[in-house]
Amino acid sequence: MAKLDPRPPAPLRMLTAPVHAITPTYFHLGLQTPDFPQLQDMLQQTLLGHSLAVVQVDVLPGHLHNVNIIHLSNGSYLVLKAGPSPIVPLLRHERSLLYNEAHALRILARSDLPVPRILKHDPTGTRLDSPFLLSTFVPGARFSEVQKGMVPAERAAVERQLRFLIAAIGQHVPSVPDSYGPLAVATSHQGYKTWREAFRWMLESVLMDAEDLLVNLPYAQIRSEVAKSDKVLDDVREARLVIPGLTEPRNILIDPSTNTITGLLDFGGALWGDWQIGVPEVAVGIKGQIYMIYHAIVTIVKHSYRRQNDDHELDARRALVVALRQLASNETQLNSDGGLAPGLKSSYDFSP
Repeated sequence: MAKLDPRPPAPLRMLTAPVHAITPTYFHLGLQTPDFPQLQDMLQQTLLGHSLAVVQVDVLPGHLHNVNIIHLSNGSYLVLKAGPSPIVPLLRHERSLLYNEAHALRILARSDLPVPRILKHDPTGTRLDSPFLLSTFVPGARFSEVQKGMVPAERAAVERQLRFLIAAIGQHVPSVPDSYGPLAVATSHQGYKTWREAFRWMLESVLMDAEDLLVNLPYAQIRSEVAKSDKVLDDVREARLVIPGLTEPRNILIDPSTNTITGLLDFGGALWGDWQIGVPEVAVGIKGQIYMIYHAIVTIVKHSYRRQNDDHELDARRALVVALRQLASNETQLNSDGGLAPGLKSSYDFSP
């Protein structure tokens, strides 16, 4: 079996010192690197007492934000995630992803979970001309890249670990009771008193994004069907820390030699709410259909804002049609345990 490689993944573009002027490249993705002298100055102020120099900056593609791997003179790495390029169109909730991630990582820093540790968060953009988050580098191979070479038992072992980690994350509750919604909203004292209210706001936000771009969606049907059924969301009585997208294989890092999860990535969608919206594959019944509608709309609208050559939009539209049909006809009903698929409750146990 291959050993865990502590080095970062292969970059799209490599920049080595000395560099005095780094110009933006890859305009089709809005990718860019920070000014090298600015970066060096920021790191010297952040890493006080350490005479480390930046020797190389790698640009990683495939991200909404500008993600850079920083190579330091002692052989270690840091990760710099900066705000998207101004030319990249954003959905309303995407404008606070960086803040959400920083706040979530601060909450999880008190645990021993395999997540990056924050070194500096600048929400104003005064240091590097853009808001940014500087964090430690977490080694590992993406589960999405190695899972095809695994036998079912190996994949199941990784999934068991992931269930445990999601449950551990869900043990965190807000310091202010009854504060629901994305972390950026809840921490600004604008959080919602119920999960139902927070979810309605999240859904309406992405629908307004769709309307802004005249995306073809059955708006009236979506609003009507969800409004008639979302009282089931009042069953959520305690807000939990939820990281939607954490179950996606690309956000899971593992050690290929042991199949142990070494890191979790992408906390920008962090919110206080119902844990099942972060693991929609186990949510069934009316609640499951409502969450499926939301996730499908987000996928469709993202595709409309940033065209991609994949089948995700078509799959999402199919899922939306099915979920709306089932919600309208009441073909599915809530399970007595609040919507969990049979046999999965023990896998995601949030009891103390």
